Amino acid sequence: MKYRRKFFVISVLIGIALIGLLIIQAVLINMTYTAKDQAFRQNVSAALQTVAQRLESRELFTTVMWVGQHPDSGSRKDSAKWHAQVSVSTSTELPADMPGDTSAPPMRVDGNRLRYVVSAPQRINLRLFDIVSGRETSLVDTFRRQGVYETELDTARFKKGDYMFRYTTSDDSVVLHYAGKAPTGFVSTTGSPGRRELLVSRVMDRLTVFNKEPIQKRIPPGVLDSLLRTHLQENGVGIDYAYGIQAAGEDSLRVAVPPADTARLAATPFRTRLFPADILATRTDLLVYFPDQQWYLWQQVGPYLLASFLFVGFIAFGFVRTIRTILRQERLSAQVRDFINNMVHEFKTPLSTITLASEAIVRPDVIGQRPRIRKYTSVIQDETSRMRDQVSKILQMAVVEEGDYELAMKHLDVHDLLERVCASFSVQVESRDGNLTLAPGAPSARIIADEMHLANVVHNILDNALKYTREAPAIAIRTSTEDGALVIAVQDNGIGMSAEHARRVFEKYFRV
Repeated sequence: MKYRRKFFVISVLIGIALIGLLIIQAVLINMTYTAKDQAFRQNVSAALQTVAQRLESRELFTTVMWVGQHPDSGSRKDSAKWHAQVSVSTSTELPADMPGDTSAPPMRVDGNRLRYVVSAPQRINLRLFDIVSGRETSLVDTFRRQGVYETELDTARFKKGDYMFRYTTSDDSVVLHYAGKAPTGFVSTTGSPGRRELLVSRVMDRLTVFNKEPIQKRIPPGVLDSLLRTHLQENGVGIDYAYGIQAAGEDSLRVAVPPADTARLAATPFRTRLFPADILATRTDLLVYFPDQQWYLWQQVGPYLLASFLFVGFIAFGFVRTIRTILRQERLSAQVRDFINNMVHEFKTPLSTITLASEAIVRPDVIGQRPRIRKYTSVIQDETSRMRDQVSKILQMAVVEEGDYELAMKHLDVHDLLERVCASFSVQVESRDGNLTLAPGAPSARIIADEMHLANVVHNILDNALKYTREAPAIAIRTSTEDGALVIAVQDNGIGMSAEHARRVFEKYFRV
C-alpha cells in the first residue's frame, strides 16, 4: 500500500510538471507569434510610408520635367521671363565648347558610361533617380577640376522604366529625363535665386492643378503596384497582397486591386496617407490587405512550434514509458509471487501423492498385497521423477526467459502418456472417493512434442479439476481427431471459471 501511494504521488507530480511545461510552451509560442505579428506590422507600415514618399517624389520630379518641357504654359509675361531664365531642350548632345552654351545638357549616356562636363573647378553632385521604384542613387559626389569626365553605370538597373539624372553644381542644376533607352529632354536653371524661385513657382502652380485631379489619375496603377511589391519585399514581406485607395469620408474605394477584396481592404489596419505634403487636398489613404497574413505568421513561428512539440513529445513519451515501466515492474513483482505460489502448487501435488501412496503401503489391508504395493511404489517413483523435473525446470527458468530454451521434441504416443498420468493421479482421486476415466477415442495419437511439458500440462489440469471440486470428483479424459488435429478434452464437476478469467488463462503466472 505504501508503494502504491508513493507511485501515485510521483505520477501526479510528473503529470503536473508536464502540464506546467505545456502551459509555459504555449505562453512562449504566443509571445513569439505576437512578436512576429508586431514585426510584420512595423515592416508593412515602413513599406507603406516609403511608397507614399516615393509617389510624392515621383510626382514632383515628373512635374518639374513637365514644366521644363512646357515653358509657355501660363501668362505671356511669365513665359517671357521663363525663356529668359530657364533653358529647356530636347537635345542630348554635349556642347562643342565648354558650358556657357545652354542649348544642350552637360551630360550624356553612352552605353554603360555617363559623360558629364565640369565648366569650372567646383564640387559636383550627380544622382540617379528611379521614378518607378522611387530609389535614388548617388553616382558622383566630389570636387572636380574643369573638364569632361565619365562614370560607369549599372545598365541592368535601367534597361526599362523611367529615370532621371540630376546634375548639381554650385551655379547650375540640370535634370535629364531618361525613358527606356532614350533621353526625352532636360531642364536646366542657373544658380540665380530669382530664377530658381520662378521654377519653383511654376512647379507649385502645376502641382495645384494635379491636386484637383482624381487620385487614380495621379497614380498609375502599374507604378503603385511595382512600388508596393518592391518595398514590401525589401522590408521582408514577400506574400500576396491586395491594395486600394480610399478618400476620407467615403465608404467605397476609388481603387481596389483585385476588386473582390473591397470589404476586407476597407477594414484593413494597414493604411497610410498619400501625398502627405499636400495639406490643402482631401486626405486619401493607401490601403493594403494580406489574405495569407495568419498563415504567413504561423509559418514564421512554425520552427519554434515544431521544436516545442517535438521536445514536449519526447518528455511525454519518457513519462509514459516510465509509468509503464513502473507498472510493469509492479506486475512482475505480482507475477513472481504467483510464480512462487505456482511452484509450491507444483511441488505440493506430487508430495501429496507420495504421502498418500506411502500411507497406503503401510496399511494392514495393503501390506500383504504385492500388486498394490508395486502400484503405489510405481506412483511414488513417478511423482519423485516429476518433482525432479520441476526442479530442473526452475533451474532452466533463466534460459527460458532469455528465449534460448529449446524443447526436447520427440515422437510419442499421447494415449500412453495419458495412461501414465492417470495412474499416478488416481491415488488422489480415490482418496476423495472420486473416479477418473480415460476414453482414448482418437484413431491415431502419435505426435511430436516435449513429453515432460505435455505431461505437466495434463497434471495441472487434473490437479485443478480435483482442487476446485467441492464434492466427490468425477473427471473424464477423452481424445478425438478434428480437422487433422489431436484434441485432448478434460471434463470435471468443479466450480468452473468466469469468462473474464478464462480469457487470461494463458497469461504468464496467472492464477484465479
